[in-house]
Amino acid sequence: MEVISKRPKSMRMDISAVLGIFVGSFAWNDTDMQVLLAREKKFIIGPANSDSMQELLKLQMDPMALLDIFWDENLPSQEWTCEQENLLPKICKHKSLEIQVTWQERKDHHRLIEIDSPKINAQLSLTQLEEDVNLTPTTFKLKAPESFKVIHL
Repeated sequence: MEVISKRPKSMRMDISAVLGIFVGSFAWNDTDMQVLLAREKKFIIGPANSDSMQELLKLQMDPMALLDIFWDENLPSQEWTCEQENLLPKICKHKSLEIQVTWQERKDHHRLIEIDSPKINAQLSLTQLEEDVNLTPTTFKLKAPESFKVIHL
């Protein structure tokens, strides 16, 4: 998975499976999100909110909270409680949604993060790259290929 993020409100994930097979892309900014699912030939567009996240990932989480997770920040909400270790979040819990985020490991530029909820368990192994990425206005926008079914949430 390759992730490009620009604070405060933009992220793009390009996801590949074993042997580098392209699975899809997920992009959002402060207003909308788009998902491209290569195998299913679907392109999904919706507002950047927790309802869209629930529909797409079965995880009812504000997409901006996902950005905070990637940036090692406490999750900003009265519903999240976070324990810290060395001034960084270690475990954050959302009681009503039954979501727990655990930063399992931090070494140099590498982080291992687990997101656990009743409907999804994901482990993210993130490595921060030192190279500069040229961000353009289209970096955080996906375009539907002509042969894909477009779905509006």
